[in-house]
Amino acid sequence: MYGDTVFCSHESFVSAMERFITSVDRMNHAVMVPSKLHDLEDNQDTRSVSSMSSDDGSYMGTNLYDSYRMLVRAKEDMVWGVSEDNKNPNDPIEIQFRHHLQQLQHMLHQFSDLAEHISNRYKIDSGLDE
Repeated sequence: MYGDTVFCSHESFVSAMERFITSVDRMNHAVMVPSKLHDLEDNQDTRSVSSMSSDDGSYMGTNLYDSYRMLVRAKEDMVWGVSEDNKNPNDPIEIQFRHHLQQLQHMLHQFSDLAEHISNRYKIDSGLDE
């Protein structure tokens, strides 16, 4: 029931989530030694990309390593839920992301419960419930 293939528009939330997870996975495969990111200088292109994703135009992290860790944690939160060992992030963007992710997760659970209720009610009223 839950394993059905979902076809969706490239404009959809599902597509954006899939792209993000795939991009972070590719980043993880490319960056074999994350600590080396401390030694890399950030360039203007990276700053413009990261500031586009922030409402206030602030930089996502202080350096590439911090941005790398934030993206890895965000992906882990999306795939596995908020981890117990990192419940208190320091980065305002990470805090905002977690808040919205938890709210979205809560709403999706409520919508799922409602969809199941409607399905069950329809089955009962139609005599399909066995």
